[in-house]
Amino acid sequence: MRLRFNWHSVCVTLAAASQVWAQATFTPSSASSGAGQRVAAPFFVQRVGGGPAGSATVSVDPDAGSALSFSGGTYGGWVSSLTVNFDAGATLSVPFYFRADSAGRRTITGRLDDGGGVAGADVDVSALPLEFDVESGSLVHGDTPWGPWENVAFLPGVSIAPAAGAAHRGALGLMLDDQNLATDAGGEGRLAAAWALLPSDQVFTRLWLRVTAQSPATDYFELLQLAWGLNDPNPARGPLSLSFRVPGPQLGLLGRNNGVVAGVAAAGTLAPSAGWHLIELDAIGVGSDAGVGQLWVDGVSVARLSPLDWSGERVERLQLGENGPITHAFLGTFEVDDMRVSTVPQPSTLAVQAPGVPVAQGSCVALTAQLLTSSGVAAPASYPVDLAVGWGALSGSAFADPGCTVSAAPRIPLGASQVTFGFRPEEAGAAPLRVSQIDFLPGTSAGMLSAVFVDAGTPDAGTPDAGTPDAGTPDAGTPDAGTPDAGTPDAGAPDGGAERGLGVGAHAASRVETSGWWRRC
Repeated sequence: MRLRFNWHSVCVTLAAASQVWAQATFTPSSASSGAGQRVAAPFFVQRVGGGPAGSATVSVDPDAGSALSFSGGTYGGWVSSLTVNFDAGATLSVPFYFRADSAGRRTITGRLDDGGGVAGADVDVSALPLEFDVESGSLVHGDTPWGPWENVAFLPGVSIAPAAGAAHRGALGLMLDDQNLATDAGGEGRLAAAWALLPSDQVFTRLWLRVTAQSPATDYFELLQLAWGLNDPNPARGPLSLSFRVPGPQLGLLGRNNGVVAGVAAAGTLAPSAGWHLIELDAIGVGSDAGVGQLWVDGVSVARLSPLDWSGERVERLQLGENGPITHAFLGTFEVDDMRVSTVPQPSTLAVQAPGVPVAQGSCVALTAQLLTSSGVAAPASYPVDLAVGWGALSGSAFADPGCTVSAAPRIPLGASQVTFGFRPEEAGAAPLRVSQIDFLPGTSAGMLSAVFVDAGTPDAGTPDAGTPDAGTPDAGTPDAGTPDAGTPDAGAPDGGAERGLGVGAHAASRVETSGWWRRC
């Protein structure tokens, strides 16, 4: 589910007399980042066979939101074209860095300045400025593989590391364990991410949080802090924070007007026994004097601050951990997983709507599952979301297609907000229908799915009805008198009788159809 940069180096023959090769390459061989972040791993232009001191020109399309830098610093020094030098005999140029401020495929091109051809590297940039599911086991840019955070810092007695026991989804989660009672200044342990540029007036952050232990002592710190850049006069005093107060712990929303605390809104107690909670922190109207901060816990809005004066500012950093504790008295452990930062609202909830009428047992029912924000608006998936479908205690089968022909789990594709799939109830009854995936809250609009048994019965052939034969009215026809045939008198010998009789000629038989019956006349 991690979105990565994919680097494709393309070699081309140069037109120089030496006929050497040049290509844009990078080290290490894999990296991941998001819009607004620089790529920590440097790029080099490579030439085969060394040679005298020389140079190459590398460039990107500034209209595509890309830039290059020698230092790779978060602030300043980013341009669309650089001249990189080769020392005599070197095959690799001096390093340079790349960043992209928006999602999409970006291309870096390079050309040897002695008349060579062009080499290029394509970079696929994620739409999320920060995506942290911990599954790689890496934290910071210098880790292998590349991690999404710029730096990590913690004091003795404090650890910040991936751990199997801290996973909400997958194999690993982030565990911050604080057993330090020293009254040191500053944060005791935190991760920091920085963006070279986050060109948006909205920042939406979400994460899963579990507090597994805590001390009874009183302390307060900012667990999640959006911050301005280092060029700001108050770099560590950003516009919006998730506050964390013990004992409790009690969550709150802290807002600042250009570095000065403007308000704190309590959001209630987060009991350790309650397990995992989905936390969402929204900053809307960045750069204006009408900023809005909002905190959601498990899909419910629990705190809101407005208006906040964020005139002329932009979010350039995010810090996770114990930022600015008051007494340094906190002892305990909290765990974080599936953290993402976006410039558009993120989904928190999965919902599916059941048909409003009963369906036949064994029939195929087309259903639509949808990802929604906590405010109920459709939102795109940041990775392919495989769904589990449940129908209370009743049995049924889910299919990947609405026609119930593909026996696979329904999936909401990357970038989509919904999928239509098939479900076949295998018994009669009524129960709530739900779709689920552990990274999202269950929707409340599931409704009841009712399936009824339809008895087709045994076909009833009935008793054949022969009816009463209809003999009809006999048709005697018209007598055929014909021509009397007197024949030849038979003079034969008198038989002594009283009558002499007449000889009658042969009369042919005829057929007359009467009411379906054949009759001889």
